[in-house]
Amino acid sequence: MQLYTDFVYWLTVQPTNYLLILAIIGLLLFTVGLILGYLLQRGKTNKALRKLALAEREKAEMQQKLAAGDAEQNTLARQLVKITTEKDDTLVQLREVSGNLGKISADLRKLQATNEQLSATNQTYATTIEDLNDQVIGLKTRNEQLLKGIDGETFAPGAGATNPSPNALEALERRLRILEDRLADKPDTGGDPPVDLGKPRHRVRIGTAEVPFEGQRDDLMRIHAIGPFNQSQLNNAGVYTYRQIANWTDEDLADYAARIGYVADIMREEDWIGQARNLADSIASGAAIVEPRAPDPTDLTVIDGIDPKVAGILKEAGVKDLTTLAETPVDELRAMLEQAGEANAVHRSADWPEQAALIVADLTERSV
Repeated sequence: MQLYTDFVYWLTVQPTNYLLILAIIGLLLFTVGLILGYLLQRGKTNKALRKLALAEREKAEMQQKLAAGDAEQNTLARQLVKITTEKDDTLVQLREVSGNLGKISADLRKLQATNEQLSATNQTYATTIEDLNDQVIGLKTRNEQLLKGIDGETFAPGAGATNPSPNALEALERRLRILEDRLADKPDTGGDPPVDLGKPRHRVRIGTAEVPFEGQRDDLMRIHAIGPFNQSQLNNAGVYTYRQIANWTDEDLADYAARIGYVADIMREEDWIGQARNLADSIASGAAIVEPRAPDPTDLTVIDGIDPKVAGILKEAGVKDLTTLAETPVDELRAMLEQAGEANAVHRSADWPEQAALIVADLTERSV
């Protein structure tokens, strides 16, 4: 404080010019200081501005990176949704493929079982060939006896003790030719006894030679679904009367179904045993039995496996009646059916001529 007072006192005693010079020098020093301060502060300001501009640029770059990151995140999110959807679709397809694989495996097992059944069926051919050989030999012997004029022979179930007519002989010869053709078509292989697969065979198994029967034979064709062919098969198996069928057990029915080449379940549905029992009881009580109407020789639908459509195709191809059908080779029948687009009926045609020959023979015997 004393120093300031002394300074002020010193100024008051100084001349005015000297004071003016001091004032100018002070003003110059102030100006120089101000300029130096400005220059120093300007460098700092420019440096700060540069840092600020750099920070702004970095901020802009960071904002751009942030926007790019957001866009990339959105893209990744969409890709994640797409991948999730594809994963779900793939899982669904995988489940479907697994299900289809299971079905294919089941079908494969069924096919393997069917193949085994077919292999077992093929083993029956040797027995069938032997049976056919026996019947061919028997029919040739009987044909020779007919030619020599031997009396008392019977050639069809229910035939009497008189000599057959020339028409019956012709029918017999046709049956012989059919049997010989079937024998020529069969492969000469060995095998085990026939196996009952529970379904019809394309070629019906021929039984053993007819067993002699001394009693009264019934007309088994009065039983619904038994025609001349099935009656012949039953006779070959030793069945001639209604009472024999009526006394069958369920095991007997299955056994005879295998022996005559029929299906046991179908025989049960058609109630062969019940029908035979009713017919046997009617005979025992003396009730009248309506005679079955003889088949129409021009009705091809009486053959097992021929429906009205197939019958129309055959008639258009020239097979007008059962006699013509019996004389037509199986290969020609198959060609007719294939040309008409009935491929499903081709495999059923193997024994049509044989069935027709049996029916024609029965009609011939009825007319004698």
